[in-house]
Amino acid sequence: PVQEAQAALREEAHADPDAFFVGAPDRIAAARARVARHLGADPDGIAFIANATEGANLALDAVPFADGDEILVTDHGYGTVVAAAARRAPITTVSLDPDLPDEDAVRETVLAGLTPRTRAVVLDHISSPTARLIASPRLLAELAARGITTLVDGAHAPGMIADPLAGAADFWFGNLHKWGYAPSGSAVLAVAPEHRGRIRALVPSWEDAQGFPRSVENRATADYTGWLAAPEGLDLLDRLDAAKVRAYNAALAAHGAALLAELPGLSPLPHTEGLAMRALRLP
Repeated sequence: PVQEAQAALREEAHADPDAFFVGAPDRIAAARARVARHLGADPDGIAFIANATEGANLALDAVPFADGDEILVTDHGYGTVVAAAARRAPITTVSLDPDLPDEDAVRETVLAGLTPRTRAVVLDHISSPTARLIASPRLLAELAARGITTLVDGAHAPGMIADPLAGAADFWFGNLHKWGYAPSGSAVLAVAPEHRGRIRALVPSWEDAQGFPRSVENRATADYTGWLAAPEGLDLLDRLDAAKVRAYNAALAAHGAALLAELPGLSPLPHTEGLAMRALRLP
């Protein structure tokens, strides 16, 4: 149904491009509101983007760094997100041992890496290379209490976990096309109210003066059909019973990890229960 919805939208765009693009901003806003309901977000506090990498760049550009400020990242971070951080300010990398037993150990290791120069911290919600939940609500709260800006790469969160925005980061960006059944190129950037006025589109277009989120979403004659069809993917997940889907995916990942662990030299790494990803140590 998601592919069918996107195909119908493309046919509509090709049949009458003028009408489609004139009406696109309002339709995108309506689709955004539907996605916001699924994520438990303020519809005026999120914007459609292409992927988490774009979200990282938009968010980092909105943080007012001063001379001497640093960004803390971890060695589990996604390469393009870490590169975006390094472009904005000097980075300090915290090494998270894959054998850290639980979220408390992860939290303590991240906090131990802070210095007086740390202005912002970029954390994975669920790390792509190691399948660890890093940006726990408790860690985000402790960073906020220290006045540190938090940016969360939620590339794998929507659809895999319930209430992905519950941690209240300053900036959160996540893909809808991994576990949320949305078309490729569908992602969102969520921004806390106090930061929205500093968000600037990477390429300003016709709605730049409207401010966030419309200023970020308008891309002239780009293909918006993935965004417009994105709510269909999340609706499908709900129709299938999102909780059951998450439980099934987590059980399947656990089963696969157990099978692989029977091979010589392979051993499972610590994991967060309920996630649909597992990592194993190679020989």
